[in-house]
Amino acid sequence: MPCCCATNVKAALVLGIVLAVLSLLGCFNGSNGIINGIIGVVIHCVLVFGAHTRNSTAILVWMVLAILSCIGYAILAVLGVIAIVHAGEAGAGGDAVSVLVVFIVFMVGIILFQIWTIIVAKNARKEIEAGEYEFEIRNSSMHAFKG
Repeated sequence: MPCCCATNVKAALVLGIVLAVLSLLGCFNGSNGIINGIIGVVIHCVLVFGAHTRNSTAILVWMVLAILSCIGYAILAVLGVIAIVHAGEAGAGGDAVSVLVVFIVFMVGIILFQIWTIIVAKNARKEIEAGEYEFEIRNSSMHAFKG
């Protein structure tokens, strides 16, 4: 049972909407932010669409894109750690290091939230597929009784 809804499918729908809104807020971060924000909204709308229509293939597509996104965020976090090391060696001020630490914590938070959403989406796919299987069994048994 997911934490915020009755089913994992509904939780995936809610989390997809939350992620889409967060991506939309990223549009206010300059021209690169607009491009990344719009791409993020489109990607997360795939999850919303998949959960709303109970389409496990669309949810799988979103899961693959989210995993690729997590890999990108992890690369950015590693680059942030490397920047902290170089800033420390160069004797940079505490403000520069503080900004990098906040950036890394933010990246880790995004990664963890995406991983949690991927797990919810995986469970939603199981619910959808189990429901389809149950529907097929009911239909085939109904036809058996009619014939």
